[in-house]
Amino acid sequence: MDTILQTYEELHRLAEPSWQEEKTSRYLQQRLKEAGFSLTTFEGHHGFFAEIKGETEDVLMLRADMDALPYEIEDGTVYRHTCGHDAHSSIVLHTALNLKDTLPRHTLRFLFQPAEETAAGALQMIRDGVLDRVVFLAGLHVRPLSELAAEEASAGIQHGATIAVKGRVTGEAAHAARASTGINALYAAGRLMRKLETFSIDGQSAVMTKLKAGTSVNTVPDEAVFELDLRAPDNEAMELIWEKMQHAADDVEAETGSRFTLEAAEHAPAAVIDPRAANCARRAIAGVCHVADVLKTPGAEDFHHYTNVKEAPAAVMVGLGSGLTPGLHHPDMTFDLRALPKGVEIMTALLAEADLVDWRDEA
Repeated sequence: MDTILQTYEELHRLAEPSWQEEKTSRYLQQRLKEAGFSLTTFEGHHGFFAEIKGETEDVLMLRADMDALPYEIEDGTVYRHTCGHDAHSSIVLHTALNLKDTLPRHTLRFLFQPAEETAAGALQMIRDGVLDRVVFLAGLHVRPLSELAAEEASAGIQHGATIAVKGRVTGEAAHAARASTGINALYAAGRLMRKLETFSIDGQSAVMTKLKAGTSVNTVPDEAVFELDLRAPDNEAMELIWEKMQHAADDVEAETGSRFTLEAAEHAPAAVIDPRAANCARRAIAGVCHVADVLKTPGAEDFHHYTNVKEAPAAVMVGLGSGLTPGLHHPDMTFDLRALPKGVEIMTALLAEADLVDWRDEA
């Protein structure tokens, strides 16, 4: 407990934003080098992985995220670990240290990923080839008290799909005294917003979260920029939401004479939980604490990009009960630090369970 708590406290103080995790990465790399691990690093970002060679080249991989979130204060911007990535990195680091002297059947890979909060880090790691030879993948996320009790963990988190959309609508400027001679881009954006409100059913939603238009009070704006947050419980439903959003924009164009452009800026697919991986997680959790049902949450996670590729590995993300309050991404987020060694025990046991499975034979 003392050792992992020290690790956590040191990582907690190093909170850095997406793509700028230099000190965090250097700290983790140094700890692993001191333990005798060889590391693989990459150009252009701070992600890396360590490995324990097995009897085969097939890889069992654990993934941890490293970035923190920005918060505006009176004197500028500060970064805080309010999503638990410092806890995740601590747990995966100590799982690696636990296993460094073992001789597993499969090769064990411990991935430390940048930029989860922008939903782009996993995509970059995929482009960098970290899924090479990976047959099993696991992650872990601390969960709020509203979802899991402190003494339980779930053998899977069913995150939904999300897309952040950047939009622009173009109209025609006019004097406000003669507004009917122009095409009000702000009015067109408002019509789209009202149409999107009807999409919020069965766990699906399309919400306009930002809108900016106009430079003077007496001029009809000819341009507006906005952002949309799309959410759906699964990837098929997200495809339908995307199509409905585009049709809604087409309808507003026909009604107003405006022109819309819509671009997917960030995307996180819904979870795909492999039943074999989930069974390994259940057995691992059962030796440590109470096994909870698969956790369904409207949040999103870029971990699931790893399962959204051709020939994806069998994957599961463990939900770790930690007494977390008042919620993820809240500036005052806190959790019971006794969850840290529990997380190490679960992830160590999970790799041991996964090492017993012939993943290629059972695929």
